[in-house]
Amino acid sequence: MNKKEIKYTNGKIKEIYEVSVNELGEEIRDGKFESWYENGVKESEGEYMDNVKFGYWKFWTEKGDLKEEGEYYNDGKTENWKTYPEINSALSDNVKEEQNKFTRSPEMNYNGNNTVPTVNIPNQNYVSQTTNASKSNIILGISGGALVLILAIILIFMLAGKNDESDLKSIKKENVQTQESNTRQNEQQSTPPSQQNNNYGYPGRYPEASMRNLTYNELLGYSKSELRIMRNEIYARHGRIFQSSDLINYFSSQSWYTPLYTDKEVQYMLTQIEKNNITTIQQAEKTAR
Repeated sequence: MNKKEIKYTNGKIKEIYEVSVNELGEEIRDGKFESWYENGVKESEGEYMDNVKFGYWKFWTEKGDLKEEGEYYNDGKTENWKTYPEINSALSDNVKEEQNKFTRSPEMNYNGNNTVPTVNIPNQNYVSQTTNASKSNIILGISGGALVLILAIILIFMLAGKNDESDLKSIKKENVQTQESNTRQNEQQSTPPSQQNNNYGYPGRYPEASMRNLTYNELLGYSKSELRIMRNEIYARHGRIFQSSDLINYFSSQSWYTPLYTDKEVQYMLTQIEKNNITTIQQAEKTAR
């Protein structure tokens, strides 16, 4: 890979990035990227692959404060993106005035000179009657609560006996399903991706990239160009509109491909399996030839 530099009119560096040449001889951004403001403060850093942002990126303000950071998937920001807005910690006069309103309790009833609170003493006979009534209510409440508790305990024991049998049946059923699922996965993983095309209903040379999680080791036998087609075939199945001319030419020759959506629109269509495989394929591309 070669490095490129772009400078401001004052001679300071604006951008430094790595480039490569695709199969058509076109120069594209492919690798580490850094940029700076005109005052010399770093503006951003991250990586490109096939002329689009991918991986972890950071952005700063002209003052050098971290502004935002997060991961890109094919030039689109993921849900884990973080932003750091500037915060003014000083309280305004209006806020302080509102705080002062709560320095005294609004529930306190003061007498005329605002120094000693007045206290109203209730009638003693009323207090005695209220106390006796409260005791009766407490006794009735305790008796009723005890009866409800006893009935609840009996009901729990009756239900527990029935649930034990159903739980055992459910556990046996789950174990059988798990064994069948593991058997299918082992059969799939033991077969190379190129030999599994007829097992799926997805179009393309590598439909398994949209159906199951691929491993790094099973991708080691592919060339860099094959891995690039495999990765972009995932986007093509969702109708992504490509920018690189070699990808446009390749997928335009596929009868199943219909360009309909932008990069950002396709990001919302990808399944978690497809996102995982895009990352795995990108890692394999870095070491492939």
